[in-house]
Amino acid sequence: MAPFTPERGRAAAAQMLDEVERGAASVRGLERRRVFFAEWIDPPFCAGHWLPEMIELAGGEDILGRRGQPSRSTSWEEVLALEPELVIVGPCGFGVEEAAARAADLDLPCPAVAVDGDAYYSRPAPRLAVGVRQLAHLLHPNVAPDPGLPEIGLRTRAGAPVRGRS
Repeated sequence: MAPFTPERGRAAAAQMLDEVERGAASVRGLERRRVFFAEWIDPPFCAGHWLPEMIELAGGEDILGRRGQPSRSTSWEEVLALEPELVIVGPCGFGVEEAAARAADLDLPCPAVAVDGDAYYSRPAPRLAVGVRQLAHLLHPNVAPDPGLPEIGLRTRAGAPVRGRS
């Protein structure tokens, strides 16, 4: 691997910003969808730090998380009272398979999907940019291109998984 240089750093940052802009541009001007991103399941933790901004860039409205604020615990009753249109489960430290397994018993009245929180949402790294593109696709699947990241649809009260790919 080549040694770190300021030029390589600037190139990596530019590539990351371009990736974020592609995701944001694909949904710009669309109606924002109400979303709850679960950074943990039991108890549920709302999105924190940079994740609410990622959701905003992707055309969503985070119902509990606030930009630049830490994630915090809540309850599923509080979450569901705010009527999210989509629940995304991406617990810190887990890939998509483990997230889906841990969320299997949730009883949700809205679409829900498990994602790889560990790889694309909870670590401050260039992969966050691809996470914005995945969020845009999850929130606006008929408009935003699918970046091909793993996701697993979760069973909802309707009975069948909403969507998914692993």
